[in-house]
Amino acid sequence: MKPINLHQAASRPLAVANELTGGIVDADSVFSKTVVLTGDANALRNENGRWCLLDALRLLSRVAGYVLVVLPDGCDTSAAEVLELAPTLWSRHEIVVQRGLISPAIANADAVLFVGNEVRPGAKWTAIRAQGWTAHCSSQGDLDGDNNQANPIASMMAASLGVTEIFKHLYNVPASAAPPLDRGHVNLFDFRAGPESSIGPELPRNLPLPDTALIGGGAIGNAIALLLSQLPVLGRMHIVDKQVFGDENLGTCVLLDHTAWLGQPKAECLANWLNRHSSLEVTGKQEFIAEAIAAGPLRERPIELVLNGLDDIAARHDAQRIWATTTIDGALNSVGAAVVTHRVDHPESACLRCAFRLPAENVLESQVRLTGLALDALAGDQGRLLSDEDITAAEPTRQAWLREQRKAGRTLCSVIAVAQAEKALGIHLEDGFRPSVPFVASAAAALVIAQMVKVLVCPDAEQVHTFQLGNLFLGPEARAAARRRADPACECVRHRRRILALQDRRRSGPWSAI
Repeated sequence: MKPINLHQAASRPLAVANELTGGIVDADSVFSKTVVLTGDANALRNENGRWCLLDALRLLSRVAGYVLVVLPDGCDTSAAEVLELAPTLWSRHEIVVQRGLISPAIANADAVLFVGNEVRPGAKWTAIRAQGWTAHCSSQGDLDGDNNQANPIASMMAASLGVTEIFKHLYNVPASAAPPLDRGHVNLFDFRAGPESSIGPELPRNLPLPDTALIGGGAIGNAIALLLSQLPVLGRMHIVDKQVFGDENLGTCVLLDHTAWLGQPKAECLANWLNRHSSLEVTGKQEFIAEAIAAGPLRERPIELVLNGLDDIAARHDAQRIWATTTIDGALNSVGAAVVTHRVDHPESACLRCAFRLPAENVLESQVRLTGLALDALAGDQGRLLSDEDITAAEPTRQAWLREQRKAGRTLCSVIAVAQAEKALGIHLEDGFRPSVPFVASAAAALVIAQMVKVLVCPDAEQVHTFQLGNLFLGPEARAAARRRADPACECVRHRRRILALQDRRRSGPWSAI
């Protein structure tokens, strides 16, 4: 097996750091630093504390150099889980686990992530905890309260916020761009952040899922799979993704620990993992969404729930054409996470086809200027591979650069993405590059699964159509909720009767999208 390209593995998180710092972050400096992950023994004896600890460990292994886990006495279950998990994680250096006192270990730490309420002054210290549906994080004042109402969704969000704070220290993000978080919290049931927010209802002992499709097996899909393994879910799921795992995914995908997964279909790897780590019955296939709709489980089963982890508007439009009873779409950019929920029984709200608009035609002109490719080439299928004919017809001054992209086996779409990123960042990008960090993806996954559980357990509760944490580096206060109205010209309005009839038909046999 070929060695892992560590430059590619770090490229996406480093690019986010470059955006935040306005310069080029020194990778050698970043990966020479040490993070201590530890916690309060009482907190780590609870399920929320253990989930916070384990999720944070998975996230830190993607972005940190040296990770030292210090487990105080009295948390034997957490210690056993960490000792089992740590050797299996992909990390740049070996993850070291120690038992005993915290103070000696943190003396030379570059950052400390603490599961519990304490924040030690004068140290690069961040505390996290979860209580019910509420995630808490602080790098300044102490937190207060309990963590005894178990909920892995809030725990994953708390870990995401905590590792965001640690990232600031490791990658030297200036406080002017992202100040330390002071006692931030967000409730994932009602999406409030103020003290008036409750901790939300307890989770059921069993959570049956309707027939479900997970569309997208990348960074968000990985974190969704991890959350599903932590919840008491039952049922059938089919995973669809058109790509295979590459070295660049090591920096963002929290379940990509087995080098045997590299070069293998994302959908199939995640399906196999979930079959081993959850009570779900999961299948997966490498294919485009339209192909999955035309044949296979998405045609043969009455899919009622769709969970998306996509980075492409056209793919979202295709996923909406399943017309599931509920479609929940997770989205992200380099710093922020969002969720959009469409329910067929809420016809006033926008579906993904009218909530996400394809770029206007004049965007093609900017793509021509950016890449040097001819308009005719870009006006067609941008998912196809760049060809020699495209290069011959391209702007002469860009042909040498395009030959490099052709040699790398890029599609037209990826050529555009590379050209846009190179223009913005002024750096050379390897194949598969997209600026992103794992903790933003896990935050997006937490938003998706929070909406899923809320719809299944409390379907009559107030619906939030669109919610976003605009910038995790600014904390949960940088949030917004909105209800996007359905576009009367969209097929979700014009063809509503056909959509409802489709849902009725597919419950009794194979169906076709409209």
